[in-house]
Amino acid sequence: MSDTSRTTTTRSAALGSTAMSRTPQEAQPVFLFYSGKGGVAKSTEALKFNYHCIKAGKVPTLADADFIVQDLILAHHQEQDCHPIKLSEEDGFTALADVIASTQAGSPIIVSCPGGQAEIFNDNAPVILIAARNAGRRVIVMSPMDLHVNSYSHVPEVEQAMPEAEIYLVRPRWFGRPEQFVAFNASQLGKRYLAAERVIDVPLMPAALARAFKDGEHSLHWIELNGSGGEKASLEAWREKSRRAYARFLG
Repeated sequence: MSDTSRTTTTRSAALGSTAMSRTPQEAQPVFLFYSGKGGVAKSTEALKFNYHCIKAGKVPTLADADFIVQDLILAHHQEQDCHPIKLSEEDGFTALADVIASTQAGSPIIVSCPGGQAEIFNDNAPVILIAARNAGRRVIVMSPMDLHVNSYSHVPEVEQAMPEAEIYLVRPRWFGRPEQFVAFNASQLGKRYLAAERVIDVPLMPAALARAFKDGEHSLHWIELNGSGGEKASLEAWREKSRRAYARFLG
């Protein structure tokens, strides 16, 4: 067995039912930024990941499913297609399936999901999996968390509801450094995901960029082109560190 095959087998064994699939790469994945807890930076991480995809030469299709504040739509205005979807109801999952089916294969699909809504999400998750499978796409769940146990307690249920999905847990730096996630790091779930290299540590976004997104309702791409000198400098200083965190998904 080659070193690469051995590493893949080890990671897969550590995760059991969420083992990585080796599906054809012609069709880009569906990335779901989802958590059973609100306020863990799902839309911010989706925005950052979208920016890195664009820099890598891929133009994602966006779906903003946060029915309370649709941050992606506010930030992107007319820059990219951004579908307003409500994953708080069954019809929203059908609408997302339509987006998956109609999007060109070369475009990644990035979905910012609402916080909470765990029961309806798990009940309807198979609709997403089937639509992605029919389109030849992988489903990758990115689940940001904070220092509280209830920010990752939903993961076993997502594993059961989406057995074909690849699940990654995201530790954003504004909630603490990796070693400060003490309860997660010591938990059986944490040990399993760390062993499988399914935990992503993302760097702190500079305050100037966070303000431009949240208050100014601008995307990172807009800031790169039109931001102030300070905003552009902050973006350039932070960009490579952030890109490295998500490099495995950028090709």
